[in-house]
Amino acid sequence: MAVVVWEELPVYLEKLKEDYFRFVLTCGSFDILNLGHLRYLEDCRKHGDCLIVGIDSDQLIKKHKGNDRPYYPQADRAELVAGLKPVTCTVVFDNIMDLVKIVQPKFFVVSPTTKIRPPGRPELDLVMRQGGQVIYVPSRYDGHTTDLVEQILNFKPAQNQ
Repeated sequence: MAVVVWEELPVYLEKLKEDYFRFVLTCGSFDILNLGHLRYLEDCRKHGDCLIVGIDSDQLIKKHKGNDRPYYPQADRAELVAGLKPVTCTVVFDNIMDLVKIVQPKFFVVSPTTKIRPPGRPELDLVMRQGGQVIYVPSRYDGHTTDLVEQILNFKPAQNQ
């Protein structure tokens, strides 16, 4: 529905509060959209009135996944995810703690590729200190972006018989 610029997020959220009261927040790179992403976002939305999706910035993805990522720039990823039916808005972020502080979600949904309480995830504690809940949504899809990229790179066309 909407791609929100980081600097405009607080004002946008105030307007959302007029119609919604249970914000759901989830985050990820959403680098190559696949069926798993859609199913995951559908499951996220079931937990509240609106779904805010934090899109990892290009810089953040490079830091965590290497210089060959992302495959698509952050603006493209934010727009693609914003266009999905379950999503109310997307915002590109660099610091997840800042995002959680601003959104103050009622529910923070953790992706299937993330454990609930791994070391080094202070944003989960912050959500709970702010009165929110952390929810783990199991995957309804076995594929992941890394698997998809491997299949593409290793693709061999069928030989004519």
